[in-house]
Amino acid sequence: MTHHHTQPGTDPDRVIHKAWPTDGPYSAQRTVTAARAAGELVRYLAYATRPAAGLPEPADAYDLIGAVRVLLDRLPQTLMQTGRRFAALAAAPGAALTDPAHPADPQDPAMAAQTVDAGLAAAARTLAEVSARLNAAHTQAGRLYLTGEEDQ
Repeated sequence: MTHHHTQPGTDPDRVIHKAWPTDGPYSAQRTVTAARAAGELVRYLAYATRPAAGLPEPADAYDLIGAVRVLLDRLPQTLMQTGRRFAALAAAPGAALTDPAHPADPQDPAMAAQTVDAGLAAAARTLAEVSARLNAAHTQAGRLYLTGEEDQ
């Protein structure tokens, strides 16, 4: 959608793709930093959606809902892959656990990996359900427009 009230500036997609190209290179630092940056962007959204200036037009709300849905659609893959990677790390020779914080904590790395994987898989399923629920909201948000006439 066209946002006539938006001033041209730095292309955020270009900034993101420069910092974190989809095809790599990958490192633990870049991966964790990307997640932290995503968290800070979500924090920004929490603040930006409060005042009217953050979403001045219905089309802006429509675009935001659609973009959040894309975010939610992509997170389950990240969580599932992280669970599989953690399981592989737990199965590596020499994998060990710190002392348990709670007596019920797993004592075996494989059992800890099952807990991590199950928790991430459940979160991935929940996020997929949340994203699906945004479909109706996104559709209805796309129907609203302002006529320019002020209320009498």
